[in-house]
Amino acid sequence: FEKVSLNKIPLKWIDFDISRILAYNKYEGIRLGLGMYTNEQLMKNISIGGFFGYGFKDYEWKYGGEIIGFINKEKEFQLSAKYQNSLLEVGKSRLDYFSKTTFDWRTFLAERMDNIEQGSFVVGFRALRYAQLSVSLNHTKVAPQYAYQFQSGEETPITKYSTSDVTVYLRYAFKEKLISSLGQRISMGTRYPVFSFAYTRGLSDAFDSDFRYNKMEARIEHSIYIKNVGESKLRIEGGYIDQPLPYGLLYTGDGSYEQNWSVLVRNSFQTVKPYEFLSDRYVELHYSHNFGSLLLQIGNWKPSFTLYQNIGWGTLMHPEYHHQIDFKTREKGLYESGLQVDQIVKFNYLNVAYIGFGAGAYYRYGPYAYSRPSDNLAFTLSMTFTTK
Repeated sequence: FEKVSLNKIPLKWIDFDISRILAYNKYEGIRLGLGMYTNEQLMKNISIGGFFGYGFKDYEWKYGGEIIGFINKEKEFQLSAKYQNSLLEVGKSRLDYFSKTTFDWRTFLAERMDNIEQGSFVVGFRALRYAQLSVSLNHTKVAPQYAYQFQSGEETPITKYSTSDVTVYLRYAFKEKLISSLGQRISMGTRYPVFSFAYTRGLSDAFDSDFRYNKMEARIEHSIYIKNVGESKLRIEGGYIDQPLPYGLLYTGDGSYEQNWSVLVRNSFQTVKPYEFLSDRYVELHYSHNFGSLLLQIGNWKPSFTLYQNIGWGTLMHPEYHHQIDFKTREKGLYESGLQVDQIVKFNYLNVAYIGFGAGAYYRYGPYAYSRPSDNLAFTLSMTFTTK
């Protein structure tokens, strides 16, 4: 049970990574593979492993290897060195670095990818009791898997490029309650706001890197529960890049719209296509209020109602540097509102939890609304897991 909770299946001195067996996205299609790491049965403080996988739509292999040293488990202090030849979705936020969520609906929509060949050295630890910190040194060769050229001024257009960087990740959750269970530390949450931060310093004079830049993102999120009213959640995040950079290093926004019916991706724009907007500086606000079953109860039928409000703003230096690719900018502000009804249908799962299915509707308005009202409307499906 301890291994399964960590997304692993043990077989003697080998742990198999469940997440590497089967995956799907719009670029690779179905991806089959395997991930394996040595466990404490072989070496107590060192783990050596890697992964490989094959995409049945792009017909390409992905692979990598890693060695991890566990210095102090109480402080979560570990060192690792790794190499990978794989794919990375363009414009992906780095603020979920410490998230242990292994399943995300948004990954299914990933279609615009960069092939990366990357070597990294990482140091991670827990500091100041409530902070998680990671520092990495990376060198990455990037090959866009889509038609694209970056041309800065009168310089020669480039498609492939290399970067060397030092990246710092930080998550701080004041008075976060942690419990030890199944061999790991599990967060029980905090009544205070949670702060996340990521900073990258691009080094142009290291390992033939092509760009020198500063890139940072920050997020603060907070939940407030009010008796007989429900729970409000607020998330504010933003990013800043100080130099013109190729498409894959910028911010492509948080769109999750799919024609006809989409699956709800929380903290994203349900009416915005995945790569519709492009920014090197942005601010977003995601607000939701969950009334739970307070608004409607008919016998055992207790659907949950949630209101959503999403707002986004962004700018882009030198949009003329980006060729052969379509995008918009959102200097005037992007707005959408929606209503989600969860647990319209609910099923008992092994007498442990309940699986609920719901639906929602969202509307896009403001300066970037479409001329036809029907084009601004998006419908979503949702799936929830609850204990009651």
